[in-house]
Amino acid sequence: MCGRLNVSMYGTQDAASNWEHKYSTHLIECGFVRGKSSPCVFWNPNTGVRCVVHGDDFTFAGTDEELDKCSKMMQEEYDVKIRGKLGPDKGDDKSITILNRCVEWGRDGILYEPDPRHVEIVVRELGLKDSKSVVSPGVKRPQVLDEDNKHLEPALATKFRQIIARCNFLCQDRPDIVYACKEAARGMANPRLEDWEKLVRIGKYLKGRPRYVIMYKPQRDVYAVNAFGDSDFAGEKDTRKSTSGGMICLGDHVVKMWSSTQTVIALSTGEAKLHALNKVAAQSLGLQSLLQDMGIDLSVRLHTDATTGRAMAMRRGLGKVRHIAVNELG
Repeated sequence: MCGRLNVSMYGTQDAASNWEHKYSTHLIECGFVRGKSSPCVFWNPNTGVRCVVHGDDFTFAGTDEELDKCSKMMQEEYDVKIRGKLGPDKGDDKSITILNRCVEWGRDGILYEPDPRHVEIVVRELGLKDSKSVVSPGVKRPQVLDEDNKHLEPALATKFRQIIARCNFLCQDRPDIVYACKEAARGMANPRLEDWEKLVRIGKYLKGRPRYVIMYKPQRDVYAVNAFGDSDFAGEKDTRKSTSGGMICLGDHVVKMWSSTQTVIALSTGEAKLHALNKVAAQSLGLQSLLQDMGIDLSVRLHTDATTGRAMAMRRGLGKVRHIAVNELG
């Protein structure tokens, strides 16, 4: 026998699609404009209220009066639970959790802290409760021969993947461990003894610094997205690949950072810098599009200390770098 559902079955792809259609239609009917680069971002040009949706979690930003209107708007349509309203006024909350991140309204600015439970789990799973901490999450290691760098046992390899995946998630909010976690995660497919040692050092570092709080102080009007990028040349001794690193700031506030291994093998320092600069430009344009979805129009400024990479990016024609992929010279 077959039956037709009156509502979508929970957990199915159809349910997620229908829920997205439901809340987006409701917000658009209430005057919001849906983002083009990110369909989970909404902006009301009449009231200036901005909304970000993550699953069934809605986060609104705006004036006190407009936020009260948004609360009534959501309560009339859904059975919602209002977690709180963060703000400077006497009746506002001074601390709240958003997607398990702790956000606090302080005297000198807004404090942002990632979920500290991830650090507790990493330290516990690695058995580092009684171990001493270290001052850096990673160190440059000499190249190890294959016979001295054995593959981990299947059970330990599975445990390695679970812990490093949690560290990678934590990297979104902790720039101090981004590079070290990237290096350790390179061995996720076939982890070896050296990869485990890298992970243990990250755990020892986190044990000594379980909390990482970022303060966003008040600043004047922001006129541009400032992006900074750099790279090493052939930093990986075994593959001769380089690493691209960078961060994006709104004024003095860091909003995004990364450290990633380049997919190509650069043949010179200038080429490594060029690939890193292209990575910065792509990430900056993505953030610029996201800000436009929120009704904020800012220009992009790229910053680099590499004169060779800058010269290659601004050159006309191919010259002696004709072997580089065309998309890197666009």
